[in-house]
Order: sequence, then structure tokens, then C-alpha cells
Amino acid sequence: MNDGLFLDTLDEVTVDVGRNGELLHVDGIHRLTVAKLLDLNEIPVVFLIRHKEWTEYREKLCEGDEPIPDHPDLRDLK
Repeated sequence: MNDGLFLDTLDEVTVDVGRNGELLHVDGIHRLTVAKLLDLNEIPVVFLIRHKEWTEYREKLCEGDEPIPDHPDLRDLK
């Protein structure tokens, strides 16, 4: 059975997030290349996997009062 989630991500640029928030390209190289050729500043991406330490950092930001840094994987926290 397929709920469509996997198929929906096949068309998008997909990234993993490393322990310090670095974005690690997983898939969607053609879309990324076209976006660069078009000099686009932003494109939609799908986050597949977050490193455990990054996830803990995100949780700490949610619980605290400190300002949330500008990072693509933290925009949903604002």
C-alpha cells in the first residue's frame, strides 16, 4: 500500500539536515540545477531526515524564549 507520500516527494528537491543545520542534498538535482540557472533565490524543498542533535536543538528553541535564527528548517517555528 502506498499513501502517496513517497510519490509526492519524487518531484521535489529533497534534503536531509545535519547536526549543525547544514542542508545535505538528497534528490531533485534537475530541479535544483534549473533553479540555479534561473537565478531563483528560493525553491520549495522536502526535509526527509533530521540529525538527532538538530532535532534536539529545534525542540530547545520551541521551549525557550530566545530568538529563532533564520534557517529554512526553522521557519515553521516562527
